[in-house]
Amino acid sequence: MKSINKVISVMVGAGLLFVGMNMMADSTATPPSKPLTNDGKSVAQIDIAALNGGVISYEAALGSNIKKNDVILKLNPAPYIAQVDVDKAKLLNDIQIYQRDIQLSQSSKDGVVSDQDLLTAKYAVFGDQAQIKLDNAYVDQCVVKAPFDGTVTNIINYVGSGVGSGNEIMDITAN
Repeated sequence: MKSINKVISVMVGAGLLFVGMNMMADSTATPPSKPLTNDGKSVAQIDIAALNGGVISYEAALGSNIKKNDVILKLNPAPYIAQVDVDKAKLLNDIQIYQRDIQLSQSSKDGVVSDQDLLTAKYAVFGDQAQIKLDNAYVDQCVVKAPFDGTVTNIINYVGSGVGSGNEIMDITAN
């Protein structure tokens, strides 16, 4: 019976924590300004697609007219830039390992390095190169551009607030 009470207590505690986190998330998403009216025109909600980070600056103010591909928001790229540096260091290390394994393989006839080990080292280098490309894509996504011409009719978050995948950041009404 004691174990059932403990399980119930843990479940209730987790539920309260979840509700508290949801309330905290909702309170941080308060719009900094009252939305403008859209006069019956179509409105697009601009959402963050993949990144999590902090808003550094809104480049398009409430009520401003924007053109397609204008920069409208900048997110903090620092964590992604740091990851690029980490993965570049890993790439350099894996290149050295691969080159060493090639030299050992060529200089030794007794199979000190197997073909499988050579392939593993080679594909580690390929994987590192792909990861660096992905990291750089994340850095590029920290600059959010307007998808079409329009007017900014609502700004959802404050500068410095955290945003994540699927969070709405602003509304743009088509011109």
